[in-house]
Amino acid sequence: MMTDFGEAYPLASNPIEDVIRHNDYPVEWLKLAHQAVEEELGANNDFFSFSRAGYLGSPKWTRSLWAGDQNMNFGRHNGLSSCLTAMLSSGLVGYSNTHCDIGGYVYVHVLGY
Repeated sequence: MMTDFGEAYPLASNPIEDVIRHNDYPVEWLKLAHQAVEEELGANNDFFSFSRAGYLGSPKWTRSLWAGDQNMNFGRHNGLSSCLTAMLSSGLVGYSNTHCDIGGYVYVHVLGY
């Protein structure tokens, strides 16, 4: 199961609250999705889920991190370099399994490239 959009924290009317809750939101999103699957399907940790967003505590609620849709290049912001940064960062918060779509999900043909 893909628990996507944990990075999409809904903005509140209080900017200070937004900053405080920004990193906690993905963890709460993953926890909610995990508990919903357990309660509705009775799957006591007998399922695989992955997410695109996370923070400290996220690996408790999902088994793998997906780095998102990258371009087929070596770009720092959305290519192979961004995958390596995401994978190293995810290891720091406790993920042992990661994945990225560097193999070609997004392809934009640019003349001369």
